[in-house]
Amino acid sequence: MQPGDRIFAESGQLSWMSMAIQMQTSTTAGGQQGGFLGAIGRAVAGGTLFMTEYTAVGGPGLLAFAAKLPGQILPMEITPSQGYMVHRHGFMCATPGVQFSIGFQQRLGAGIFGGTGFRLQRLTGQGAAWVELNGEVVIYDLQPGNTLRVHPGHVGMYQESVQFSIQTVPGIKNALFGGAGIFLASLTGPGRVWLQSMTMPHLAHATGGDDMGRYLFQGSYSLDGIKGVLKEGGTGRRKAIEDAVKSLGGKLEAYYFGFGETDVYVIVDGIDNTTAAAFSMGIGSTGAVSNVKTTVLLTPEEIDAAGKKAISYRAPGR
Repeated sequence: MQPGDRIFAESGQLSWMSMAIQMQTSTTAGGQQGGFLGAIGRAVAGGTLFMTEYTAVGGPGLLAFAAKLPGQILPMEITPSQGYMVHRHGFMCATPGVQFSIGFQQRLGAGIFGGTGFRLQRLTGQGAAWVELNGEVVIYDLQPGNTLRVHPGHVGMYQESVQFSIQTVPGIKNALFGGAGIFLASLTGPGRVWLQSMTMPHLAHATGGDDMGRYLFQGSYSLDGIKGVLKEGGTGRRKAIEDAVKSLGGKLEAYYFGFGETDVYVIVDGIDNTTAAAFSMGIGSTGAVSNVKTTVLLTPEEIDAAGKKAISYRAPGR
């Protein structure tokens, strides 16, 4: 980086840098728009609430980022007439002028069909951006009207000129026994599409892990919050929370009132840690609910697995 050059990235993504690089963290780093609500949107899209801006000061500087998984890092030129939609963990860093936001989200499946939330990041504005795609990368240039059907997890990136939708695989046998799930992404030209051979959910499943979980949220109503409950009723508040959870790609499992030390209990399934934090902070920022607590809930099978892990620990004074 030359003196005065600036790059912004998600907080915590830095690999290494030279002494000439200075850092500043905020929700608007890199000229991001939308304030706190925009930061919530980035978190929902798979990013972080806070962004860090890196500036070369007093001389040339060195700044490095690394991919989360084996794959490729692609430099992209973003212009007002050419934006990109990227998989939820694809954004790495960019120059000021590039806007990073949520571009698409849809809840996939329920009941016996299972499924997880699907989200895409959107890169618009003016500047350079670097995107990471996982595994081998395959590029297709779609002509107008040409459609490619892809497992959603293998959609790495596409130009905004491409039309995108999630469709159900026809036929109950395909849905139950097809092996690719019951949803496919349809990408229709014109435009370029980048597909990735490795997906984080498949890797997590292969290694025995998963970044989705179940969370208990607890909170106490303020005076204005109590008035709101009396006005809307309990079912009205449950519907509001259910809609908020759905907008984040999750599922509301339970909603209870207590009216004691804790007034409301909410159990949400199918979200990750970042989304849980976004949900908690988004509710707390309204002022209607205070003392919001977030607890990760574990299944008996997870406790069994935890009991089999060895730990080296010395108690104080021993």
